[in-house]
Amino acid sequence: MHGLRHAYAREEYLKRVNANMKKDSARYEVAQLLGHGRDSVTYIYLGGIE
Repeated sequence: MHGLRHAYAREEYLKRVNANMKKDSARYEVAQLLGHGRDSVTYIYLGGIE
């Protein structure tokens, strides 16, 4: 189940970055989608994608 959160975070992040959103803004938005208040948590879910 937790793997689904990782896949969802990665998909949503890449969707935003591919739409020319800045990476830090994309991480913050994904953090919000995951229920976190800071984008640093998103690094964990992205597994090194930068």
